[in-house]
Amino acid sequence: MHRFTIIFLLLTNSSFAQTNMNTGFIMLQEGKFAEAQDFFNGVLEVLPNSKTANICLGRAVGLAGIAPKTLEIFLKTDKIYPNDFELKLNIGEAYL
Repeated sequence: MHRFTIIFLLLTNSSFAQTNMNTGFIMLQEGKFAEAQDFFNGVLEVLPNSKTANICLGRAVGLAGIAPKTLEIFLKTDKIYPNDFELKLNIGEAYL
């Protein structure tokens, strides 16, 4: 039973989850913002506190032209990661 737990933890750690976000990153790069929103919303259903997924969702929403929602996403994430420099940069950009 312990072996299963260890394997589960390894498979669900943040570096493993990060590699699975490549699909969403490509969607952002290709300008497929609606698809990227759907993708990152799906990631957040599984990993609701993922900083990377929240930032990417905020970027997808902002690039789709929904600036107030972008700021809402970033400020919500800021409560989880209050001293994160990357997040602070995104919040600053959202205010622009």
